[in-house]
Amino acid sequence: GEVSRMLLGEQAILTLAAVPLGAFTGKWICRAILPLYQRETFRLPLVLTPETYAFAALVVAAAAVASALAVSGRIRRLDLIEVLKSRE
Repeated sequence: GEVSRMLLGEQAILTLAAVPLGAFTGKWICRAILPLYQRETFRLPLVLTPETYAFAALVVAAAAVASALAVSGRIRRLDLIEVLKSRE
C-alpha cells in the first residue's frame, strides 16, 4: 500500500504540473506551425476554446487513471519476499 501511494502520488503531482505546461506549449506550437500552412487560396484560423483545453485535460486525466490502475494492480500482485530478496 505504501509503495502504491508513493508511486501514484508522484504520478498525480507530475500530471497536475504537466497539464498547464502542456496547454501553454501546445498553444505555442500551434501558433508557430499555423503560418506554415497559410496559402493565398485558403486560411486556417487558430481556434482554441476552453472546451478544447478541458477535453485535452480530460484525456490526460483518463490516461493517468488508466495507468494508475494498471500500476497498482501490478504492485498488489508483487511477492514482497521475492522483491526484497532480489539483488540489483
